[in-house]
Amino acid sequence: MRFRLPLSFTSILLLTLLCGCQGEDGSDGAEGAEGPIGTEGPPAYEEPAYTYLGGNGNDCRHCHQYIVSNWAGTNHQDAFVDLGTDNIKPGCLQCHTTGWDSEVSDDTISVRGPDTTGFDDYFMVATNEAFDRRAALAGVQCEACHGPLGPEVNQSDEDISFSTRQEDDKHLSICAPCHARHLTNWNSTGHGTAQTGSIEEFNSRQSSQAESCQSCHTSEGFIRANDPAYAIYDFPDQKSFIGCVTCHDPHSDEVEHLLRKVGNIEVEYHPAHEDGDPGIPMLGRPEAAELCSRCHHAPKDNDDVENQIRNGDPDFGPHHSPQMDMFIGAGCYEIEGKAYIRNHLHRTNIEDKCVKCHMKRKVYLTGETQQHVFHTFELEAGNCAPCHIGLTDFDYNGTQTEIQAKMYQLAAALGYVTTTDFLENFDSQATGVRIWEREAAYALFFVYNDGSKGVHNPVYALTLLQNAIDYIGENTD
Repeated sequence: MRFRLPLSFTSILLLTLLCGCQGEDGSDGAEGAEGPIGTEGPPAYEEPAYTYLGGNGNDCRHCHQYIVSNWAGTNHQDAFVDLGTDNIKPGCLQCHTTGWDSEVSDDTISVRGPDTTGFDDYFMVATNEAFDRRAALAGVQCEACHGPLGPEVNQSDEDISFSTRQEDDKHLSICAPCHARHLTNWNSTGHGTAQTGSIEEFNSRQSSQAESCQSCHTSEGFIRANDPAYAIYDFPDQKSFIGCVTCHDPHSDEVEHLLRKVGNIEVEYHPAHEDGDPGIPMLGRPEAAELCSRCHHAPKDNDDVENQIRNGDPDFGPHHSPQMDMFIGAGCYEIEGKAYIRNHLHRTNIEDKCVKCHMKRKVYLTGETQQHVFHTFELEAGNCAPCHIGLTDFDYNGTQTEIQAKMYQLAAALGYVTTTDFLENFDSQATGVRIWEREAAYALFFVYNDGSKGVHNPVYALTLLQNAIDYIGENTD
């Protein structure tokens, strides 16, 4: 006989068993054994004791090893050592150290800056700490341009300005505090006077906006086109004039004077050669001149020039800066069957090329007469020594006079009263203008746009003009 519990009794029994196992909130088990000791965590963050850390960029190396290593070979790193023991004074130290923010007058500190841990704050202080801090902040280090790294790293400014301009008699450039004289020179040049008007006006021009113009008319465009490190850099929308950091790379020790390493450049019009042919004319070393030739050449390729000759062009002639092409005796449209003299002693004998004539001159500095670089780019007759002793102007042996006369003669042969009349009124697309007239006219634009009146290469300038004049005489139909 099977014994059965009532259903209600079964339910009560099951509920009782469940409650007895877990309870309303459950129960804690017995305390387990203590586990092993864990590894020590990172130390608590401590703010750096100094605003400027110094140390030759050691705190930057973990992310910027390549840049810091390049900077380590520059004159900026050695700026303090190069002073020597005779120039350890505030007037020099303010630009040869890092973290200096005190004002200097008559070679003494006149007004203390707000920061208290820069080189100036340990100058003439006789403590072990001061000795160590001076050693840590000697030279022009990362923080001299990018700002302090401590106590808050966000005080630094890694995106430095590419701008060089002057507003209200104040130079706006990262280099201005120490290179004011160079900037004053620069301000009077074509590079500096490009800033005529406001920066907004400059940015509204085609030369600042057009992609094909930016590489020679804006600082950002030049750097993007010539420095692989900036190929994908996010430049600001506002463009800057050609200025300090356009040509100088503060991080690079590859070229003298911190100039950017850009490589050689070929002439763009080279009808006798195929692209890539090693025989295409180019400037050649030194590297400083290569930097100038990046923009001071005639960017018109074979198809462009040949099309101008066939059909004319609203902007007839080479681009307005064929100085490199003229200097090496190439790059102009040349009339078939005519002989052209190319090589001149200026190309073979001038070692520094552009720099020798346009930047270096002898001056009396630090107790001696020495070669020094100026950024006016203005020629001085003294630069022509020792080849041309006693030269007082650039019309050596009447070369400039002869070239100007030939330009006038060519303009007249093309039917114009003066050279100026030709340059202002020649219309290469006008009805009735013949191909041979364009062939001859191209030489006049080329020689005029070079701007040296033959000085860059007298023999090439002369044969360009004379051949064009002769060619007109052969084509009077």
